[in-house]
Amino acid sequence: MLLCMMILFGFGGLSQYTGLGIIVGAITAGVLTRPTFDKMGVVGEQVRKTIQSVTYGFLGLLFFFWVGLNTDLEGMIREPTLAILLYLTGTVGKLLGVFLMVPIKKLTRTKKKNQVN
Repeated sequence: MLLCMMILFGFGGLSQYTGLGIIVGAITAGVLTRPTFDKMGVVGEQVRKTIQSVTYGFLGLLFFFWVGLNTDLEGMIREPTLAILLYLTGTVGKLLGVFLMVPIKKLTRTKKKNQVN
């Protein structure tokens, strides 16, 4: 777990320093550590679940709090058409994503492994 945090902050700091943004570093760290967790078996699964719990249970709340702090309500009142357009664009984008990805999700990771064997 400590090694994961070091990798996360290392990649996050490096990507922020190079101007790519901390999100790129965090995603890269996750992509690179995932195969390690898969090879570790039960311990890797426990570490992954712990990271997921901390991320969703605590850091997710901080993210949405930050979004709320940075929301400009006066701007939405001044430009209601833009606010409604952005809301509708986000909603339609989510619905399209769901409708496109649900049929693909029918083939799960477990089924792929069984079909190869």
